[in-house]
Amino acid sequence: MSRMTLSKDQPMDMTLVSNCFIDHYMKDANDAQIKIYLYLLRLVGSGRDTCISDIADQFNFMEQDVLRALSYWEKKHLLEVSYNEAGEMISLRFLTPQNQETIAPIVTLLPAEPVASVTEQPSPITATKTAYSMDQIATMKKNADFAQILSVAEGFLQRQLKPADVQSLAFIYNDLHFSFELLDYLIEYCVGKGKQSFSYIEKVAREWHKNEITTVAAAKDYNYQYNRDVYTVMKALGRSTTPTQTEADFVKRWYDAYGMDEDVILEACARCVRKTDRNRFEFTEGILSKWKDAGVHHMKDVERVDREYAASRLEKSQSSRKTKDSFNNFTQRNYDYNALEKELIGK
Repeated sequence: MSRMTLSKDQPMDMTLVSNCFIDHYMKDANDAQIKIYLYLLRLVGSGRDTCISDIADQFNFMEQDVLRALSYWEKKHLLEVSYNEAGEMISLRFLTPQNQETIAPIVTLLPAEPVASVTEQPSPITATKTAYSMDQIATMKKNADFAQILSVAEGFLQRQLKPADVQSLAFIYNDLHFSFELLDYLIEYCVGKGKQSFSYIEKVAREWHKNEITTVAAAKDYNYQYNRDVYTVMKALGRSTTPTQTEADFVKRWYDAYGMDEDVILEACARCVRKTDRNRFEFTEGILSKWKDAGVHHMKDVERVDREYAASRLEKSQSSRKTKDSFNNFTQRNYDYNALEKELIGK
């Protein structure tokens, strides 16, 4: 991962945050975006190197979260990101919120190792949000599905919707063409993550729309790629890349279809890593499928299977040794060859 060199114009014993940022930008940003923005400001005066992975480790984020945050602030015109010909990020420059005038560049990426370009990450579509009039909203409320969506949203949020909230729901329902079922799941999903801001709900809706997600099942599959369980398994298998759908499907099967405890899955991952550095998901699948057939769900079941396997190996070893020994211990007979010869020739 590329290292980032930090520079400053003057010594700083404190981190200065623009009031304009606090008043107009911070309220619409999520936790990760705010943390990363403030942390980068803090790094202006640190005089040390950093990189995308270091920032991710600082907050226990995935590197994708960091890249998404940088992309978000770039779209808000608070960061200027430069790329080389290979599409790799090479520098970041802060822009002042008031008039977009640039200040000294604070982050430069050294070309030690390539880093994924933020342009490779999915970003929300740029669809224009329709500003519906009160009459248009009143007409939409006559639609049974839309009226029920408003009721569902108030139930999840446990408060009365504001006019701006209704506008967001109208945009998602009418402009992004979300079905009642998909919009219902969208609200449930966001609120379940502790995100009750409609700016966040709308952002997720835009991303799903960009990725052509039109059903609840597709949304659940898409979300599972970024599930904590998936990243836990990825880390256990020594993978640092963004999970593919196939890899997410493996993990989902192990947790849901196989009904495995997390410590059982991580034990299988550990055994896989000790055995091979290739096709680790497939190798782990082999371990867990055998454990499933043996009725394994908890670590005590793994211990039982290990004992049974060890006993089976010991029994086979003893059986093999017994067969060999019985051959070697065969009682040899002593014959009187002279007497036999006389008997055969009739003498």
